[in-house]
Amino acid sequence: MEENSKDEFVFDTSALISLGIAKLIDKVLEISKIITSQGVIDELDDFAKFSDKYGNTAREVLKFKESFSISEINIKEEINYISKTDNELYNLAKEKSIPIITDDIKLCRHIDNIATTYFSTFFLVALITSDKLSKEKALELLDKMKENRNWRGNIIYIASKNEIESL
Repeated sequence: MEENSKDEFVFDTSALISLGIAKLIDKVLEISKIITSQGVIDELDDFAKFSDKYGNTAREVLKFKESFSISEINIKEEINYISKTDNELYNLAKEKSIPIITDDIKLCRHIDNIATTYFSTFFLVALITSDKLSKEKALELLDKMKENRNWRGNIIYIASKNEIESL
């Protein structure tokens, strides 16, 4: 697959942390282009200062930073009640007409009718359908994400599990 033929997505910090927990950043990069903002990189750097699971995961994710497309963003349209970084990502996704990958349910609610969003678990399905991950391994990784991200009973976990099981 040629580099420029990969699907492009705007990723936020929450999604990169989730995919980092599942150790899937390298596989995601095989099938898509990760586009993000300097604000997300700064947030990952902030997490990386700590020696907890999120700090360790952020350091792992940052190892792939050179493979990310880090965009400069002019905020042309600001949405109330979301962070500056989320506004950057929203504007970037709108400018490029591409989806946002986020596990931030609050962000999804605020941009629901004006931008396309997918949870990070979208890539479990994408990796299964591209024969880069087995269904069994995807379910195992989903459970790992659930435990590490406290998704018990969460819509991300429930919807993703149902989608994977239906494949």
